[in-house]
Amino acid sequence: MTASGDTHWRPVEAELALWSAAGRTARLWLRDDDAYELTGALDRLVDMVGEHAIAATLAIIPALMTDALVAQVRDNPLLFPAAHGLWHRNHAGPADKKIELGGGRSVEAVLADLEESRDLMAQAFGALAVNMLVPPWNRISNAAAESVSATGFDVLSTYGWKPSTASVDHLNTHVDLIDWQSGRQGKPATRIASEITEALRVARDKDFAPIGILTHHLAHDAAAWTTLKALFNWSAGRDNIAWCSATDLLGR
Repeated sequence: MTASGDTHWRPVEAELALWSAAGRTARLWLRDDDAYELTGALDRLVDMVGEHAIAATLAIIPALMTDALVAQVRDNPLLFPAAHGLWHRNHAGPADKKIELGGGRSVEAVLADLEESRDLMAQAFGALAVNMLVPPWNRISNAAAESVSATGFDVLSTYGWKPSTASVDHLNTHVDLIDWQSGRQGKPATRIASEITEALRVARDKDFAPIGILTHHLAHDAAAWTTLKALFNWSAGRDNIAWCSATDLLGR
């Protein structure tokens, strides 16, 4: 039950009661973007997931990843590496939204980057790598998405519920801890609870689909860390919530 003072989780619990009545458990998964080197922020995230035994899919920038990062990920069974584009470079025009896997680039150029990305991940992590493409800024052109399978990736992970044209499996995130439109500020627990409640409602209508929580350790302010800790603490030990790894959700 919700502890005194944690009333912001009550709407989530009300929605979860509907899941329990249907005999279903809410499946959450964590994706953290932009990893490429060891930092204090990454250490903090790793400590937090370790405390609660929560698996984290790390979206790693393949062309920038350091040997030290690779070693840490390989040694931690709670960390699941996935490819975050290739260089995390913006190829959009000045007035357009940021995108690496599209913009003014040809489909052939994008696919060549993706093949290199997958090769780098395979060399670094072998079978430990989740064969997942996480496009930087959660954007990929439709033409590139339709050809993702040709590069060897078989899962695409972006943001939201909107269907993609990609010919591969999808495992998206739906709740972002950061408000990018308001100065990159961490969202308070009250807002995250509201967004999780809404995501659960949508997921219930989509055959109880899993819900992805999105973090960016390098961009977290104090509010983001506080909210993430509150989410982990609140969900701990609940029998109607299961934190899952990406590989579990994909049946691998």
